[in-house]
Amino acid sequence: MRVNKEGVIVGFNKKEHLGGRITLSKKAVKFGDDLMGSIMWLAFEPKEKIEVEEGNPVFYVKDGCLIDRTTKTLVLAEIGATIPADGSVEHIGEYAFFNRDKIYSFHNDGKIDGLLIIPDGVKTIGFSAFEDCTSIFGLVIPASVEQISPSAFNGCDGLECIAVRKGNPKYRAEGECMIETATGTVVVGCKASEIPEGITAIGEGAFSDIETLESIVVPNSVKRIEDGAFQYCTALKQITLPEEVNVLGGDVFRGCTSLERIRIPYGVEFIDMYMFKECGMLKEVTLPESVTSIELGAFEDCYSLEEIEIPGSVEYIGQWAFYNCRSLKKLVFKKGTKAIYEEAFAGCAFEEFVLPESLEEIREGAFRICAHLKEIVIPKNVKRIGKGAFEVCARLESVVFEDPCGWVYNGRPLKEEALRDPATAAEFLRHKYDSFDWEKKA
Repeated sequence: MRVNKEGVIVGFNKKEHLGGRITLSKKAVKFGDDLMGSIMWLAFEPKEKIEVEEGNPVFYVKDGCLIDRTTKTLVLAEIGATIPADGSVEHIGEYAFFNRDKIYSFHNDGKIDGLLIIPDGVKTIGFSAFEDCTSIFGLVIPASVEQISPSAFNGCDGLECIAVRKGNPKYRAEGECMIETATGTVVVGCKASEIPEGITAIGEGAFSDIETLESIVVPNSVKRIEDGAFQYCTALKQITLPEEVNVLGGDVFRGCTSLERIRIPYGVEFIDMYMFKECGMLKEVTLPESVTSIELGAFEDCYSLEEIEIPGSVEYIGQWAFYNCRSLKKLVFKKGTKAIYEEAFAGCAFEEFVLPESLEEIREGAFRICAHLKEIVIPKNVKRIGKGAFEVCARLESVVFEDPCGWVYNGRPLKEEALRDPATAAEFLRHKYDSFDWEKKA
């Protein structure tokens, strides 16, 4: 452990990160602001023993928990630790119990495994504080808790029962969900959850990493499903989104590797970044005319997706939007799309498709490594083709420019006569001049 002259912990050695024991120097009074990520690494390899040298004015260990007495924060727990119930802890810090195989609580003068009872007096539960604690089957939140950070209970696959003590002004429990009362938002869910009618939102990371969740009913009252709400729910096979849903966050279904089909409700305005990334079994997606953009990596690595229809309302398709969708054979555009961003369709399997008349820009690598693509028509409204847009499209034999006049690459003009020949134009775009941006001058 490295401690500077002000008592700030500025680093740990490899043995402390990976080993089963850690001892804080009596000079250590604070974790460096840029070091808090190290708590995650310390927690990733759970410690059998945490010690503090005698005479340390800030840190001490009680019931296997490293506690900052100045802020009443439980910083890190060792294997077999229990949260002190004597009022010494008001805050459970980030990653404090991360990846613990066993969780113990005091109950009726004894220790019980798997039932996590947060002691009265605790006010906040930090980011990923109990993430991947798979042995937790029951969770009890006291009346004192005022704030539960996103992902505090991510990956708690064994969780089946959620309770909130009477008198908590912020949260309540219903249908094995923890709900933020004022907003009607589910903040923690589990494999046994039945989302009650009247709920208006499913919060950030509420069901994230619950690998045992196979299905869930979203009631008609829900209007928002926030970032990462169901990400990495690898057993989730189906989910029906009610028409009232008009906001879907980024990463919301990322890594749902069993999800096969989904219909996006009318009213959703954009397919947010990485929304379906790594959904390897996703075969069918229906997009409504309300969608105006498909954002960064939205369908990246959806290996089973075979066809997609882009509504006319979509103005642009973001970088990596369909990257490595290696089964995507049918691509249908309706008139409306103006720009296709970097590597949006790189690695797809289609042989041909029709670009919309509205298209103005094809960015760098947009169709790179589309190895089966044979022919393409460049609409007359296109003003820019980024370098490598059709790079490594080995079978591309025909490129038809609706308007071959005025094209330049690297400041040099391309002859209109050459671009009028589909084979020559294909050679130019695919290989000869593929390392340059093409622009159309007025």
